Amino acid sequence: MKKLIYTIALFAIFLFGCKKSSQQDLPLLDAANFNTTIDGEPVALYTLNSGNGLVMQVTNYGGRIVSLWTPDKNGDYEDVVF
Repeated sequence: MKKLIYTIALFAIFLFGCKKSSQQDLPLLDAANFNTTIDGEPVALYTLNSGNGLVMQVTNYGGRIVSLWTPDKNGDYEDVVF
């Protein structure tokens, strides 16, 4: 009987511990659109992911943040850069 309880408890832990990924497919900018040169200097787009939900896209041309995706309390992502 004790083994059955432990088995059910272990199954419940695995069942409730598994959740779908909170980060949905984000409409990120295409890095190919930023591959150019300005005043002889190469320009590129970099995507940084914090690992806990924040996704930032920044250029090396002045360190401009062009996109910052953050989840709200419901897990829905929104770009907060104007």
